[in-house]
Amino acid sequence: MTAYSFTPDIVACRLAASSKKQLLQHVGSLAADYAGLCERAVLGAIMGREKLGSTGVGKGIALPHAMLEGAKDVVTLLATLESPVDFDAPDDVAVDTVVLVLGAKSDSNEYLAAINVASRALNQRGDAIRAAGSEAEIRDILSETLTAAA
Repeated sequence: MTAYSFTPDIVACRLAASSKKQLLQHVGSLAADYAGLCERAVLGAIMGREKLGSTGVGKGIALPHAMLEGAKDVVTLLATLESPVDFDAPDDVAVDTVVLVLGAKSDSNEYLAAINVASRALNQRGDAIRAAGSEAEIRDILSETLTAAA
């Protein structure tokens, strides 16, 4: 058994987006503003990663991620969506929960660890996160120490 917790830097509850592109633009902009990064560079990195293959992982979850020159630390954003959007996920289920992870090219270990922890947190607490009605409620759900099965 491994204990872990996931505390995103940015939380958005019931974000409005009508397409995958609009969603990525919105979360990219929020993360860029938070981290003091160029919005165009963030969006370019996220979209470049999506061209390699969808980051929709299934069960209504997407984990877009990218490493950036100029990023100093890992930045994470968790958002639930007002309405699900098609994300080309392998199970064809529209995405209603997204975690964006941006990492520094100088520290790929921290970046990969953040993706792993976010994925496990969503797999364990996805239903509760989806049902949350506010950013504060999402943070409360995530503040609990989650225990993953070995």
